[in-house]
Amino acid sequence: MGGLQKHYNLLMNKSIYQLIDSNPSPVDPIDIRYTRQWKGNTGIGGRFYSRFCNYPKEDRLSITINGEPVGSWDFSQLHPTLLLLLEHGTGEEPNLFSTGDPYDMPEYPELTRAANKLFINTVLNAKSRSAAVKSIGSAHQYWDLFENKWVVETYSGKEKRQGVPLWPKKPQKAADEYIDAFLFRHPAFTEVAFKGLWGTLQLLDSEIMEEAVHRGD
Repeated sequence: MGGLQKHYNLLMNKSIYQLIDSNPSPVDPIDIRYTRQWKGNTGIGGRFYSRFCNYPKEDRLSITINGEPVGSWDFSQLHPTLLLLLEHGTGEEPNLFSTGDPYDMPEYPELTRAANKLFINTVLNAKSRSAAVKSIGSAHQYWDLFENKWVVETYSGKEKRQGVPLWPKKPQKAADEYIDAFLFRHPAFTEVAFKGLWGTLQLLDSEIMEEAVHRGD
C-alpha cells in the first residue's frame, strides 16, 4: 500500500482539473484515490480501483495536471494476451487464421465488439462451460440514449433485466453455439477457457499497474 499512498500524495501536490461544459472544474480528490481490493485472499484478485476508473473516456481525456493535458494508458486485449503468454509463451494467437484481435468474431456481424468482449471474457473467466452458457444466454440489449448506441449486458439469478433478450429463441442453445464458434475461430484459448482464472489475471494486471506506479515515482 506504500506505493499507492505515495502515488496519491504525488497527485495531491498537483493542480488537477477536468473540463465540464467547457469550464475547468477541480477533480474531487476522493475520485483519484486508489485502493487495492482482494477477493478471498491476497492470491486472488488485488485489482486497483477508484472512482476515476468509471469516468467515461472523454472525461478522462479532458483532465489537466498543472495545466498540461494528460493521456490515458490502456492495455489492449490485456486478459486474452496474458492468457496467451501463460499458455503459449507469446502474446499473439499462434494460428494461421488469426486476425490479431481475440475479440474478433466475424461469424456474428450483428454484435458489437463490446458485446463480443463481454461474452469472450465470460468464456475465459467462467469456472465451467455450463456457467458460461448460462451467463451468455442471459444477455439482454437496450439502446443507451446518452451514449447513442446499443448496450449488451449479462445477468445472474433473478437480477432485473434491462431491454430485450439478445437471444429470444433458445438462449442457452444460442450461447452454446456462440462458444463453439469462438473456440473454432480462436483455438489457442481452448485449454484456458472455463478455468476460472479471473483472479489470477486480476493479480497479474494489478502487478503491471503497481510497476507502472513505481516507475512514475
